[in-house]
Amino acid sequence: MSVIVPRLPPAIDGVGDYGLNSARKMRHYSSVITEFLIGGANWSGQDFIEGFPVKQVGTESQTDLFELLLYDQNSQQTVLLHHCCIMLVMQGEVVRFDWWLV
Repeated sequence: MSVIVPRLPPAIDGVGDYGLNSARKMRHYSSVITEFLIGGANWSGQDFIEGFPVKQVGTESQTDLFELLLYDQNSQQTVLLHHCCIMLVMQGEVVRFDWWLV
């Protein structure tokens, strides 16, 4: 299963933390194999977190995302998107919504 999150540790991110906790539980209870796809091009972290492979988009585009998903039209793939769809204002700057993920 591919799980798309904005960030993972070491970044502090509630959405990414939830995705990581969900992957831990799915691995423990159902032996589900999860890989993470980081949707934020500015994230900095490891290639593996707790045994889960981590890939990151080079640019925030659908093209880069599809390349990471290794799309094969003859096979099925489960993709889980963890995303918070709200605009935030942090220190006077608007944090934009990532429309390219839609």
